Amino acid sequence: IHLHAPFFGAQELLAVMMWFGWKPRRLVVTYHMDIVASGFVKIVAAISRRFFLPTIIRRADAIVVSSKSYAETSWLKDHWLVVSPKLFVIPFSVDTVTFFTIEKKVIKEKIQIIFVATLDRPHYFKGLSLLLRSLSSLKERNDWVLNVVGDGELRKGYEEEAKSLGLEHKVKFHGRVSDGVLPEVFRDSDLHIVASIDRSEAFGLVTLQAQASGIPSIVPDLAGVVDAIEENKTGLIFKTGNEKSLVETLTRVLDDKHSMIVMGHSARERAMRLYSKDAHLCALKEIYSDTTT
Repeated sequence: IHLHAPFFGAQELLAVMMWFGWKPRRLVVTYHMDIVASGFVKIVAAISRRFFLPTIIRRADAIVVSSKSYAETSWLKDHWLVVSPKLFVIPFSVDTVTFFTIEKKVIKEKIQIIFVATLDRPHYFKGLSLLLRSLSSLKERNDWVLNVVGDGELRKGYEEEAKSLGLEHKVKFHGRVSDGVLPEVFRDSDLHIVASIDRSEAFGLVTLQAQASGIPSIVPDLAGVVDAIEENKTGLIFKTGNEKSLVETLTRVLDDKHSMIVMGHSARERAMRLYSKDAHLCALKEIYSDTTT
């Protein structure tokens, strides 16, 4: 069994079955993220963390995480003596064939900034409001456009917020795009931004998609998220939730547009080297082999 946690319902059932003596031939657990929430979801997460997660961690033959920095600061730290000997770091992968770059990028008059996220309540943490407020400080500049890709019940509210900030002509909401179109949208972009505000963001697959497309990313200094880039080489880092820090980082890039092209080339090379699907699958095969003994 390969369990992707958190997976409420399935993970609790698995723990209960093991309490009553059932034992899987092998159990691999991919620990994706802590649950930072409120209300009923927060209560469910707390119960699962206290009563069920310890069993799953103890019985697992291997525990997979996308980054060690996130694991060390996550709920796993409460069981670190058990976790550490069977911890494997396997970052997410990206299709470097589907997501590719244009070799000869040029500096555009208007930098195309891309933000990709689901705009619904479960993804409140993506930080679009923070990004909009930050960009409102730069609205007098005529050298950027923000393209928001994604849809959900919060989209209308974000559109109204952009309008209230005077950004209606500088922020374009494209809605959800198909998997076939998304790589093209990335290739047409110059800069990618992750604006997430808490630990619900554990890594950031979109950052890998951006790198494979040859564009740099600006990301918050969240554990795990920062591991997806190499600072000053494939992207830049700002203080999580800090509007001033994000404005300063954006200004730095916009004032040195050539750096985006340089970092973009390095980003593509890094994606090819570290995040290919072949590398990911080879690592999984090794773990499956190790846990059969």
